[in-house]
Amino acid sequence: MKIPDLAVIAALMLCACTANPPPPAILAAPAPAVAKVAATPAPAAIDFDTQVLPFLTSYCLDCHDGSARTSDVRYDNKEDVLKTVTPGSADDSDMFYVLSTGEMPRGDAKPSAAEMEMVRAWINQGAPISPSYPATR
Repeated sequence: MKIPDLAVIAALMLCACTANPPPPAILAAPAPAVAKVAATPAPAAIDFDTQVLPFLTSYCLDCHDGSARTSDVRYDNKEDVLKTVTPGSADDSDMFYVLSTGEMPRGDAKPSAAEMEMVRAWINQGAPISPSYPATR
């Protein structure tokens, strides 16, 4: 509460206690301004087929497609993808952790900041996966 608001309240209380009406200047005081907050637009929905699948193809599926068997992590089917993400929380997802720390992908090809934000947004939006996945590469 701002100080002028307190002064108005105190004057009204004083007048009410003494049965005297408040001075006209207090009654005519403008109401405090309410700050207008601009709405933050929601991020655009990330499409699995046109955005996430090309990312997985570029950075993950060479080693994590089930045939290479370089690790137990697979991204070639919906069930295995969902083992490494926590839908709704990129910060709690193993996939996002290894990407954001640079642990993956191995080699020189690394995702751009925009690609990382796309993956983060996809996971935070619930990590929806196309019903037709796995798709043929």
